[in-house]
Amino acid sequence: MAKSTILYLRIGEGKNLPRKDISGKSDPYCIVKVDNEPVARTATVWRDLEPFWGEEYTMFLPVGFTNLSVFVYDEDTIGVDDLIGRVTFDRETLAQSSKGLDKWFPVSLADMHNYSDIQGDIRIETTLFEKGDVKKIRAKVVEVRDLPETGRSILEPSVKLTLRESSTGGGQMRLSLRETVVKLAEGHKKMWIPAKQKCLEVDVKEPLQELKMTAEMKIESDALCCFGQVTTFLSKLKPGQTRDCWYKLLPMPQLKEIKTENLGSIRMKVRLTQERVLPQKCYQSLVEILVNSAKDPESLDPTALSLIEQLTAADQAILAHQLVRLFIGQDLVIPFLDYLTLREIRNTSCPRTLFRGNSLAAKCMEQFMKIVGMPYLSETLKPVLDKIFEERKYCELDPCKAAERKQSALRRLSLRPVDEQDKSLSVLTTYLETVMMSILNSVKECPSYMRAAFRNLARRVSDRFGDIPDYEDSKYTAVSGFLFLRFYVPAILGPKLFGLRENHADKNVSRTLTILAKTVQKIGNIELPLQNGKEEWMGPLYKWIALYTDEVKDFLDQLADVEDTEVPGCDHRRTVFSHSLIIKEGSLKKSRYRDTRLPKPFKFKKRNCWLSTENFLYAKTNDSQTRQFLPTTKILAVERVDESAFQKPNVFQVVSKGYDEALQILYLAAQDVNEMNQWLSAIRKTTISNTNLLNYFHPGVFHKNKWTCCKRVIQSAGGCQRTHTHVTLSDWRDPLDPDSEAQMIFTQLLQSRDEIRKKFLGINEQRKHSQESYDTAKDEEISVKDSHTSSTAERAMATKLLEVIDELEKAHQTFEEKAIRK
Repeated sequence: MAKSTILYLRIGEGKNLPRKDISGKSDPYCIVKVDNEPVARTATVWRDLEPFWGEEYTMFLPVGFTNLSVFVYDEDTIGVDDLIGRVTFDRETLAQSSKGLDKWFPVSLADMHNYSDIQGDIRIETTLFEKGDVKKIRAKVVEVRDLPETGRSILEPSVKLTLRESSTGGGQMRLSLRETVVKLAEGHKKMWIPAKQKCLEVDVKEPLQELKMTAEMKIESDALCCFGQVTTFLSKLKPGQTRDCWYKLLPMPQLKEIKTENLGSIRMKVRLTQERVLPQKCYQSLVEILVNSAKDPESLDPTALSLIEQLTAADQAILAHQLVRLFIGQDLVIPFLDYLTLREIRNTSCPRTLFRGNSLAAKCMEQFMKIVGMPYLSETLKPVLDKIFEERKYCELDPCKAAERKQSALRRLSLRPVDEQDKSLSVLTTYLETVMMSILNSVKECPSYMRAAFRNLARRVSDRFGDIPDYEDSKYTAVSGFLFLRFYVPAILGPKLFGLRENHADKNVSRTLTILAKTVQKIGNIELPLQNGKEEWMGPLYKWIALYTDEVKDFLDQLADVEDTEVPGCDHRRTVFSHSLIIKEGSLKKSRYRDTRLPKPFKFKKRNCWLSTENFLYAKTNDSQTRQFLPTTKILAVERVDESAFQKPNVFQVVSKGYDEALQILYLAAQDVNEMNQWLSAIRKTTISNTNLLNYFHPGVFHKNKWTCCKRVIQSAGGCQRTHTHVTLSDWRDPLDPDSEAQMIFTQLLQSRDEIRKKFLGINEQRKHSQESYDTAKDEEISVKDSHTSSTAERAMATKLLEVIDELEKAHQTFEEKAIRK
């Protein structure tokens, strides 16, 4: 049994940020850290106190993570960037809100008590027991480890343990710790244990709500003290149960109130999803009932999928994403999409409204394109988008917007409106021609998965509406509605959201992309626009739109000309892509450790790098005849390197096992923190199935006969910091995980169980909490014909689906009970 932790974060915008520059403005950006480990960076918004970022991140995190922090900085072209403040969320707070938090969060001061120096773990044992009629809590510190070593040694570290109840005051005790070195399997780790094994014991009238632990460290080489604490909730502790856990130390709250209104606030949405993934056999019934739904797409009988698409309590976006991934892993994604789209086609009377809403079929098709089509999208659109960003040409066809621009700026006054419009039209048509030629010539590059799905969709729509006058082109509009309106156009409008650019477009480029996206959208509509439409200023582009209409039809016909034999099967692999497909490429600077006797044992050289699921490759040039390669199965860890190790930022390391079984370290330097995090995440995903991953690593380098991080003199000594193997950013490179996907589908169905009972079985709210009444109601509802709007077959399918949900819920309860007994 494994645990899955997924964190969704959207950094929207900021307001009232402080002025940090001499111009009275700031250049703000955000860095996202998990347990003080940077994982993402937003774009910099220049000269703005109310910046808009609009960036989203989905992160896979280790089960034991403790906090998420968003740091706000002001970028300086000269010197060190200014730290404005931070917003921090602890895991307990996020876990208590199942729907997540979505609001304005105040930015607080971030630089008290050497925040970046806070590290270490504390192990505490707590027991709830009964002594007579009195409930008691016993707590004791077992050991502390991994305290910071910024000086020659750490003197007299101590822990103050405090228990607090909601109704009464708690007790507290102070323990002094003595330093000791314990040899572990991973190497030598410094650990501290209490000098005296004292226990703190207090009476409680109700389950304890809060246990606070504070570690105060005095460092000989620093006059300042570093403080750390951890808070855990004991409300779920049962009588007779002992909890023995490690907790990560976090910064203490501010010792005095600091007015934060001058630091501004950030609009964010954050949601934590924690799943307990059971063994594969537990999900067999759920997978079978879902798979059976799609085996015969033309069947009219009720299925589990036909019930699921009617649910409102479930998050349809999450369901769509996980269902698509599950069916890809089962090699049934094409019939699955065929089944859902055919149901919507049958239930739609007018093809103009087909797939225009947010139905489950539309969401699944959209998620499907994003999962399997991102390499194709990058190959098709990235070159022309890069050119638009590099040239930064101003384009405007709307006379009103052009007039507003001239009123706010004195430049371009020498150009008459007609001259400026002609110049913009020339630039736009050049870009449009490049975009359309790239799309129209991309039939062979389009994944056969997508082509097969579009073929089925076109056939179904043609069978339903093809003989109706004025709807002969409905098969084209149905396919282009997905491919153009939900794939090409959004990517042109927001390249960063599709991974095609590192930063958002500035005002000039953004306007060019907007007009270009509007034009491609009208081309994708497969019909001539009205000359007197709402946007008459687009009139000069109408002849181009008409020119490409027939060519788009030919393109869609070619896409649909594919046989099932051309569609590769996943064969239960962990990825939908070929193992040889390049999933990440770019330029990095490479270095390997050579010899400490040399004056410069580390020398970074520029290399072109490629990553597939099988190998990490690098060479001097793109067209090099020979490439060095490292099999991903040999990789043991992928971690960042301390900036002080090389006096160089954005360096990370790939630790692997050589053919002689010795550890080898490849150091790589990226251009910026975002590029480094993308490489870290991409490489980690290729190693997810490796069984020999390291638990500890060295964030420094071995130089002058010692490690710069822990000062150990043995080069083969075990690592001194924990690895971050499970910290990855979610994107199209995510490996398939059928058990995790089935678990997340189950979670959504569990949240919708009451809706299923009421909607399809007619069980009222008063009876739903009683299992006995529920079982009786099932027999009554199935035996009475036509007593509800649901058909007999639909009620029978709902009953079967509920049995699967109940079975999985009991399996979870069984595993949780076993875990508690252990």
